[in-house]
Parts: sequence; C-alpha cells; structure tokens
Amino acid sequence: MSDDLAIYHEKLDQVHELLNSLDLDAWLIFVRETSVAPDPAMQLIAPFNLTWESALLIDRNGTRVAIVGRYDMQPVEDTNLFSTVLGYDAGIGEQLRDALASLDPQRIAINYSTSDVSADGLSYGMYLRLRELLKDTPYSDRLVSAHDLVSRLRARKTVGEQALLLSAVEAADEIFRRAEQMIVVGVSEREVADAMHAETLQRGMTTAWSWDACPIVNTGPDSPVGHSNPTALTIQPGHLVHIDFGVQRDGYCSDQQRMWYVLRDGETAPPEDVQQAWLTVRTAIQRAFEFIRPGVQGWEVDEIGRAVFREAGVPEYQHALGHGVGRAVHDGGASLAPRWDRYGSTPYGSVEAGSVYTLECGLPTSCGYLGLEEEIVVEDDGARWLAPPQTELWLIKPDADPK
Repeated sequence: MSDDLAIYHEKLDQVHELLNSLDLDAWLIFVRETSVAPDPAMQLIAPFNLTWESALLIDRNGTRVAIVGRYDMQPVEDTNLFSTVLGYDAGIGEQLRDALASLDPQRIAINYSTSDVSADGLSYGMYLRLRELLKDTPYSDRLVSAHDLVSRLRARKTVGEQALLLSAVEAADEIFRRAEQMIVVGVSEREVADAMHAETLQRGMTTAWSWDACPIVNTGPDSPVGHSNPTALTIQPGHLVHIDFGVQRDGYCSDQQRMWYVLRDGETAPPEDVQQAWLTVRTAIQRAFEFIRPGVQGWEVDEIGRAVFREAGVPEYQHALGHGVGRAVHDGGASLAPRWDRYGSTPYGSVEAGSVYTLECGLPTSCGYLGLEEEIVVEDDGARWLAPPQTELWLIKPDADPK
C-alpha cells in the first residue's frame, strides 16, 4: 500500500466502525465539480477530485462503491480505496438507485449539519437533486444527517494522522524560533511576518490559514487583536509581542501562539499586570489540559479555563477555549466552547480519544495582548502535549540585534 494512501485506508476503516456504532447503514457523499465546490468530509477519505455528479457510498459491512463520470474512473480505481467503481455517461440516476437497492440501507447519512461546517458539505441544490434522483424509491425518506459521523471521523485521529500533525507542529516550532531573531526594537509586524513566510516557503510548505493573515503578529497595546493582518507598527521596549501561526504540511495543519516581552532599559522582568496575565492564561490552559479526557463534553473543558479567569477577576475570553486541528486548522468535531448560540450543538459533543485540540486564551495588558495556544492529543486516560508547551514568557533585551 502506498504511504500516501495509507491515511485514507485508515479513515475508511474508521467509517465502517462509526457506521456500526452510530446505527447508520450507509454514508452517501454526493458531489460534483469538487475542485470548485469541495465537500470537506470527502477529503478525509478520497485524494481525488470528481467532475460530474458523483456518489461515494460506504456501508456498515465494508462495501465501498464509487459511481463517477466515465472520465473520472481511472483516478478513482488507481487508489484502490473503493471495491467497486462504476462509470456512467448520460446520467448517474440508474446506477445510484441500483447500488442503493443492492445494499438496501435503512438509514443513509448525508452531509448536512446546522452546527458543523465540516459536516455540511452537501449544498441545498445537490440535496434537491439527490431527492429528485431518488423519487419513487424508499431511499428518499431514509436520509439523515451525517453530523455525528463526520464529527467523530474528523475527531478520531489515526496513528498516521497524529504523526503528520506532529510533523507540522515541529516545523512551526522551528519557524517560531527563527522568528524570535526578528523580535528587536524597530522591526515591524509586517517584517516579522515576511521573515516567517520566507521560512515557510523555504521548507516547501504553506500557512495553515490565509497567507496574508498567517502569521498574526501583534506588538504593543495599539496593535489590533484578532484575525487581523500584520501592520506597520514597530516593536518597542515595553511591548509584548504575540504571534499566532500555523503551517500546512503534507495536508495537515498546526496552530500555536507564542509570546515575548521586550525589556525596557533597567528592567529585568515584565510589569506586574503582564506577569499576572501570563499566570492566568498559563493556568487556564494547564488546568484544562489536566481535566480533558474522553467522554467529557466540550463546554465542560471550556468552563475549566473560564473559571480561572473568573477567579483572577479579569474579563473572560470571548471565544472557545479550543478547537480540533487536522486537515483543516479548525477541523470540526466537538468544540471546546461555551454554550453560546453561535456554536450550535458543537459544545455538547463528547471529546474523543485520538482528538487533537488547541487550548488557547488570552488577555489585554498595558503592554499589549498576551495570548497562548498549545496543541494536545487526547488519550484514553487524559491528554499529552503534541509538542512542548511554552511555560515561561520569553524575554528580549532591548539592545538585541537582528540575526
């Protein structure tokens, strides 16, 4: 088996396990022109694009059928991921109906979700088209949401996926340490970002989210915090420098935040409010790390971090404490989020063994934003750090020279 395809075989094996555990008879992915309108769930099990209307049908007993346009057959067959590959010319309807009749599934999961974008790949137009193709059959009334299936499939990282995620985070760590050499007085946020982009390209990778906003670089109290592009603001003594960055390597992403403080003349430590903010943020992440385990709901993990902020008497972070990381930087699955309407049902999902999550939070200070983000792997009895966490605020001397 090709190493490039091993991950897809691992994920397809998981699909069969999940169909049985969720009492689903089949999973139907219905797509067209996936290079234009990709289904985020399809990328977990299929390394190819499809042009005409296509159906990938997987049942709980191990059957895998791909029904695709005639000219898409060879790339699908070459992967050996589907036991049966059927081609058509005039229309997909007859072969799709025959395949369903052969399997006769009672509950057919399709990709729609009101809460999880990664499980919501079936457009409304394609849903209507599917219902049209299945009219006058019993199968049009057997369609159910694949939300739970896709959520768990994305969450449960295989051994191979965990290795690729570790490789991505290790590469990002190297780039962070190179970026530290640029954290000197007078260097702008954009210059730091440009240096990190150059390091990313040199390693043959791209960024985990949009190039212009990855990395996010903040220096001092006037820098806009959030999903913002680096600015012309320059690093000065007394500034916190915050970088939020991730890479995409071999199809898998990383996502971390790191912190530095630029000492003023005569300082040996940051101001008191910075030190307190560091303690609060670091404690929230550590306590959540110690608490998380399979079976707890996502909101419960978020609440652990939020309680630390309340104990410290500081404003709570206005986002989730963490999210899944995988093929996407926000990878679906249960969200480590508060029970707010904007998160839908995702905070109520159960944490899965094998999940890779971020733990992240931050606070504004007199010297700028202080935020940390670490990645963890959930194991059967708790969690482990995917890569070594930042355990102390890194200090920069004001007379440092760029290296």
